[in-house]
Amino acid sequence: MRRCRRLFFTSVKTDILKSLVKATTTPTSLSHDEYELPRDIRTVRVNRLKARKALDDENQVGKKEHSIFGQMQSELRGWSGNTLRRGYVARGHGGQPRAFKVKLIGEGVNDYSGPYREVRLSYCVTLLSHMCIYIPTLIISYSNSSLTGLY
Repeated sequence: MRRCRRLFFTSVKTDILKSLVKATTTPTSLSHDEYELPRDIRTVRVNRLKARKALDDENQVGKKEHSIFGQMQSELRGWSGNTLRRGYVARGHGGQPRAFKVKLIGEGVNDYSGPYREVRLSYCVTLLSHMCIYIPTLIISYSNSSLTGLY
């Protein structure tokens, strides 16, 4: 039983989390054209080229401001929780629910899920690789860094 504890509790936690997300998802009105996004879906503009250049910047403030994390933070700053809890699935998006549309500045791509996933991934990678700069509470615990205990 002790060996299965992690697996059992993880599945229970995941089920509870999924039910909470489903219950609190903000409904989105449909568009007249099935290939267009509804007007409730906002667009987030991200410049990955600027974020890449900012990694070489010595200035920590500039690095934070121009990183994917910083750009997303400034874009989403005024949004309400309801707006971020959308789960709209558009035609041609591979069944992936989304809260917003992504526009990659200077790259000329259309968001049919690829840019959305890429920005979310870059956001998390940036946040976790440079944690001390952005959010000091996300510092890796001793047990995680030394791979001991249940981290």
